[in-house]
Amino acid sequence: MKSKEYYINRYREQKRDLEQRNELWRLCQETEEIFIKKLDEIFDRFSTNSFLNEFHKESSTKASLEILLQKRLSLDEMKEQTRKIKIASEESFRKEAPKIKKYVSNMSVPLTISDLSHIYIWLFRKQITLDDLPLKVKKEFTHSKQYTNLIRRLK
Repeated sequence: MKSKEYYINRYREQKRDLEQRNELWRLCQETEEIFIKKLDEIFDRFSTNSFLNEFHKESSTKASLEILLQKRLSLDEMKEQTRKIKIASEESFRKEAPKIKKYVSNMSVPLTISDLSHIYIWLFRKQITLDDLPLKVKKEFTHSKQYTNLIRRLK
């Protein structure tokens, strides 16, 4: 993992860059003191999280550090980012649909909790329809809590 000095220097570079572009409002941590305080908290958490394995400690810490250095977005930028993510996820769901339909056609009862959850997600993402389920699977699913939640959510 990189040193605190590395992240402080990144913060300073980011601040200089934003000052030059007159976009200091994008800086998530308003002062260097606040940034360093939060940075210390992240590093302290890394050293005290003994219940996590090294991979989880390191990936969690890296994610926290990147969030600490994240720039603010305007409302229009957030809306555009959300729109792009939605389009990309819908495209990904559409590409996965044939494989999921094939898998679903081979499902059998009794359904596990995992099966019920997957069917719920696939229906919600519109990767399958109830008609894609084998009759016995469809019957069992329509009596499940997941089906009730799906109906309530789609209203």
